[in-house]
Amino acid sequence: MTRRLLFSMVLLYVVAGTQLLGGLYDILTPMPPFHETFLGASQEQLDPRVVKLDLAQMDAIGGLLIASGLTVIVLVSGPFRRGDRSASLAILLLVVVGQAGNSFGMYKVGSPYWVPLVEIGLTLLALRIASHSRRRRARRSALHLGLPRR
Repeated sequence: MTRRLLFSMVLLYVVAGTQLLGGLYDILTPMPPFHETFLGASQEQLDPRVVKLDLAQMDAIGGLLIASGLTVIVLVSGPFRRGDRSASLAILLLVVVGQAGNSFGMYKVGSPYWVPLVEIGLTLLALRIASHSRRRRARRSALHLGLPRR
């Protein structure tokens, strides 16, 4: 395994870890202070049905973040590490699509929307580093076998 591939795997594990922590935060936090600020009232002042709806949505988002983080870990530990390009595509779609939507929703209610954007950036960086590493390795293999360069 090259250092570039190892570094990209570490970056993707960081992304997965932040997704897991974010999911746990969403599930375990009674009502985020950002939501109280957005609604202009504390949890105690709100209609209990509004609080219940907010908590249900946070639980759903938290569960999806945990599932996404665990899936990234599985993909990185197996197929991505072995060089399967479909794993890179799956990670890209999973993180970018999921976190772009999450970031947009967070932005609309005044939550720290930049966290999912950082995760997207780290994912793009990790996948770029890994693809560069794989291309270099393929070029070296081709030269070793006497095949023409592409």
